Amino acid sequence: MEPLSLLLGGLAVLLAVVSQLLTGFGFAMVLVPLLLLMVAPADAVVTTALLGTLLTTLQTLRDRSHVDRPMAASLMVWSLVGLPLGVLAMGILSAEALKWTVVGVVLLALYIILRDVAFRKTRTNSALAGLSSGALLTSTGINGPPLVALVRSNQDSVLRYRATLAAVFCGQGWLGLGMFALAGRINATTLNLSATGLVALPLGILIGERLFRHVDAQRLRRGIVAMLLLSLAFVIFR
Repeated sequence: MEPLSLLLGGLAVLLAVVSQLLTGFGFAMVLVPLLLLMVAPADAVVTTALLGTLLTTLQTLRDRSHVDRPMAASLMVWSLVGLPLGVLAMGILSAEALKWTVVGVVLLALYIILRDVAFRKTRTNSALAGLSSGALLTSTGINGPPLVALVRSNQDSVLRYRATLAAVFCGQGWLGLGMFALAGRINATTLNLSATGLVALPLGILIGERLFRHVDAQRLRRGIVAMLLLSLAFVIFR
């Protein structure tokens, strides 16, 4: 890849890391659309999964005491059904179809945030959220919307909400990477972009953690909406 593309990729990762630490699920929402400006949709999805898994692993190790373990375990079980379905969809969909699928997922996330969509913690809702988020991860890289609607409405603090999401994302990420490897989706492009992104991760974590201490609920909501709108604009007007 050209040096400029790698530099832009690093900046995209920096912004995405800050988003993830502030919102709990902004990483893929920001990074996938930005990477679509530089690489093929499948490479954007796999690169996001690689870096996102590393980030959420660090988050999970740090915040593990705040994780709602029964909820995270239930969601992970159902993710095992959805993850291979997403890999299959990626192999079937054209690049253009995959791009517009990303648009649809971002729109769904925006609707969930603006309308305060919330799912009660039932077996059916947990199954649907886990299955759909697993499939979305390995097809679009954006697996947050169904999990956010379920986890946010069933946690009593931002820290517990963020920690539980990170734990599920972490588990899904490692399983998804294994499936991508088996499908031959990890290549030179995804590895080069990921290596550049690793340089931006520490700075993004530092900035994100400092901002997190000073962001209230209303600002957090506005930040999520702004990032989703920006991401959607990048995809549509490419």
